[in-house]
Amino acid sequence: MLNSILAGNGKTRVVFEDRFGWYVRISAYWFATSFKWFLALLLLPAKVNTIMPQGEQNSTWGMILAIGAAEATFGPALMGWLSDRMTTRWGKRRPWIVAGALLTCVACAVLGSANTVPMLIFGYFLLQVSDDVATGPYSALIPEFVPSENRGRASGILGMLNYSAQIIAAIFAMGGTLMKVGHSIMFAVIALLHIVCMIAVVGAIKDKGEIEETQTAETRAPALTALFSPFKSPNFRVVWSLRFLVAFGFYIISAFGQNYLKDVVRLFPPLPASWYENPKDGAVLAATVVIVLMSSTGVVGALVGGRYADKVGRKKVIQTAGWIMFMAILPFALMKTFPPILLIALVFGFGYGAFTSADWALVADVLPNQNDIAKDMGIWQSSIALPQIFNGILGAQIDRVNASSGGHQGYLLAFGIAAFLFLAGSWVVGRVKLPSDPKPSPATPS
Repeated sequence: MLNSILAGNGKTRVVFEDRFGWYVRISAYWFATSFKWFLALLLLPAKVNTIMPQGEQNSTWGMILAIGAAEATFGPALMGWLSDRMTTRWGKRRPWIVAGALLTCVACAVLGSANTVPMLIFGYFLLQVSDDVATGPYSALIPEFVPSENRGRASGILGMLNYSAQIIAAIFAMGGTLMKVGHSIMFAVIALLHIVCMIAVVGAIKDKGEIEETQTAETRAPALTALFSPFKSPNFRVVWSLRFLVAFGFYIISAFGQNYLKDVVRLFPPLPASWYENPKDGAVLAATVVIVLMSSTGVVGALVGGRYADKVGRKKVIQTAGWIMFMAILPFALMKTFPPILLIALVFGFGYGAFTSADWALVADVLPNQNDIAKDMGIWQSSIALPQIFNGILGAQIDRVNASSGGHQGYLLAFGIAAFLFLAGSWVVGRVKLPSDPKPSPATPS
């Protein structure tokens, strides 16, 4: 079914297509982004571990994450704010997506050849900037193009592509590790994929141009002090806090899980021991297997969550997903053998997939200003970046507690915090007030 709709501020005519293929095309850049970050988060800790001595690896990796995250806290909002006010013959979003993809290629070239901590810091920072240039404006596509009644499906398909990308990235990383493929080649694949997916997206955005070329001064050039105006909305504050809590928990696991496998688990049956010569290589392969399993059930969770988000409501899906993630991660740090971790990955992946599908639909529903969609979505994305700054502090604490305890209690502390954050997210979402929520019954007079 093909529908023409007026999007954004009512001045740009776009075309919405309620077809699976169209949803896939507009979500294609998220596929490339997910592939990039999951592969980078597998490769870069391994690079750090080859440069830094034992006992400083978590601290160094946490510092690199924090530096990139400091920029990403405001980068997407700023890029979105600028794109909301851009008028070109190619539309508002396409120039930014193209520029971000090209800049990603430059960042991948730097990271692929990096062999010192300063080079890693510069390359990672540039990778984060390039991501923000594209995804700040790009994140407006679902709320801008897709009607509310279709956003659950659109978000579910977006989630499906996210997790499919993770599966492919994980398999690619495993094959590359076993075949001793250089990091420069792996990062070159990331760059190529961004170009391909960028072309798919810009071809799917059928922006018919500006109907009204004149803009008011307020719309064209508002003060930068208005950048954080969405926080005036109680609902936006809640969905921002929700995403912050869950992203914080997720990044604790993704940032330090590989080193946990290396330092604590060390042996990875059913992976053949002949596949790896030391725990460092084995940890990369083991983390890859965990991501494949987690992403496989994440695809299912995203499709199921997206479907039910349109039927029973976004909040119910998110609350259920939060409990699933909490119950999966709580025992994670107690597992010192590999097979139980594989089962945990399957359960956690389903819950996280359901969460992400409903979460995207929920934030699209509560955006406070349709004139600032990209900027407000960029502000929302800061809730994903900010936790990585705290990971910089947490990485140092993991090393400190491990050293003082003479064991690996720092990891137990970190993963316990992650479990609590998932549970807190399940509670926070209940504070969102939607028009569809049942109204409280009037008090009965005594």
